[in-house]
Amino acid sequence: MTWLIDLWSKIKMWALALVAVVAAVASAWFLGRSKGKSTQKATDSAAQAQAAVIAAQQIAHTVEVSSATREQVQQLPAAPAQPVATADPSTAAGQLQNNWHDPDAP
Repeated sequence: MTWLIDLWSKIKMWALALVAVVAAVASAWFLGRSKGKSTQKATDSAAQAQAAVIAAQQIAHTVEVSSATREQVQQLPAAPAQPVATADPSTAAGQLQNNWHDPDAP
């Protein structure tokens, strides 16, 4: 009967050692996972902030270009409408009168 008690104590000792190893591995895994998540959150927030800055710069550039284009269009002189038949040859309408043909034709 003492051999049974001795066997039971050895099994119990091995089981406790196995549980301790599994607990150590699991705690190391969970600790590394939580540190990785916090690092990833910081990286993600930095990337989002950088994307927001780039988007704001693109919007500002688009507004500047659009404004500059509008200003240039406003500065163009307003030309009166001319019928093609009576147009001055130096104008686009005059060129159309003189060179009326299909651009794809040879």
